[in-house]
Amino acid sequence: MMVAVGCSSGGANDAGIGDGDGNGNGDDGSGGPDLDLGDDFGLLIPAETQACSQAVISGNTWDIFGEYRTKGRVTFAAGLWRLPRDGDSLEVDWIEKVELGPERDEPTPQGIGTFSRTITGTPDDGIYRYEYVQAFDLNGESYTLTFKTAFVVSGGVAEKPLKTIDHAFISTADDYAGMDFMLTGEYGSGRVHSFTTCRHELYRDVPYDVAVENGDQLHIDQKFRPGGMYKICPAELKRAVFVRGQEQREVDNFFRLAYTAGQHNWFQKFLIVFDQPVGSVHALLVDEDNMTSGASQMQYLDADLDVIDTAAVTSYIVGW
Repeated sequence: MMVAVGCSSGGANDAGIGDGDGNGNGDDGSGGPDLDLGDDFGLLIPAETQACSQAVISGNTWDIFGEYRTKGRVTFAAGLWRLPRDGDSLEVDWIEKVELGPERDEPTPQGIGTFSRTITGTPDDGIYRYEYVQAFDLNGESYTLTFKTAFVVSGGVAEKPLKTIDHAFISTADDYAGMDFMLTGEYGSGRVHSFTTCRHELYRDVPYDVAVENGDQLHIDQKFRPGGMYKICPAELKRAVFVRGQEQREVDNFFRLAYTAGQHNWFQKFLIVFDQPVGSVHALLVDEDNMTSGASQMQYLDADLDVIDTAAVTSYIVGW
């Protein structure tokens, strides 16, 4: 059994001391002053670091309403979390808050989460893999967060013993790090989300402008990360603006915007839910039912997200 070594970097930060010699000798692998980890590994979490659900990796990936109702955001407990190299498990309260669904419900933790450790190779030349599992209950339904990371050791020395889990790290522009950051959330029903950045700072902006036959207009700001060997490239809606005559609704709340897509991001669906309705319209659904020309219609939804009207799309412009 591993023993938790605090969650605060206070007393462990040797600010002002050089960052090792760059060859692994006394070097924690970070860009700033070293933290004294000894032979252990560490996860450094800045304040207000969050991860947001993105792709559905198990369950109905086409279900835009299921996506809306199960979106999640995780806030990590800030500080230095030390992972001893010589133990098999570690109980630690590593998650500060979990919010699920449009009402941002907070599930109840079912005990303390646990890091478990496995080694591929040998202790001196191998990969130390850590998996954190935390169980929750949400109104009688189970919800489980699973986090995975790994550290490489060569000749008894860790190549990068400290990982700073900040927004830039979570939002890496490279392919999914896998060994660095892999967070998933699973409902008891079997629906599983992957989690990534909430800020999308390194993603590209893709604007959509949609006009329909009745004169309504919709602007959507999407964040998109192209490239890599993805079946579905990471993407998320950041903002939508709906204009009907003199009325306008702007939505930039993560929990009021939902996105799904098929393989290679074909047949995208965009759901925008207003805080305040426009007449009887509480939400909009744009469904790219044509792979080459985009969406053929915009659907208007009531408070229960049922379709109450449709309008043919007259212009669909994507700003690649």
